Amino acid sequence: MRFLLDTHTVLWAARDPQKLGPDAEAIIRDSDNERLFSAATIWELAIKINIGKIDVPGGLTHFLSRARNELMLTQLDIIPEHALILETLPLHHRDPFDRLLVAQCMFENVPIVSVDDKLDLYSVRRIW
Repeated sequence: MRFLLDTHTVLWAARDPQKLGPDAEAIIRDSDNERLFSAATIWELAIKINIGKIDVPGGLTHFLSRARNELMLTQLDIIPEHALILETLPLHHRDPFDRLLVAQCMFENVPIVSVDDKLDLYSVRRIW
């Protein structure tokens, strides 16, 4: 099955796996699952590193390379169809990265692996 990992899920899975919920951990451990991470996650991490909100020793390129290999992640690029969903997506969540992840989940018909219960307000399946 395919799952989209929220940005914090990628970070925690790679650096602090004890923070993961039991279902999130099971999804990440199951090699039969396709674990997607969005290009929006790279964008969000780059901004948060730049403003000092998070620290990623070795830099983002090194972190992503390691995380892709260790977690067997598949990158989900942002396509116009994802962005177009944002035009009609209710503003339940104000974070533009989370809104884009929701749009990707809707278009790709995949659940999101996230601790963020605000995502439950959208017509996507959230797993934690």
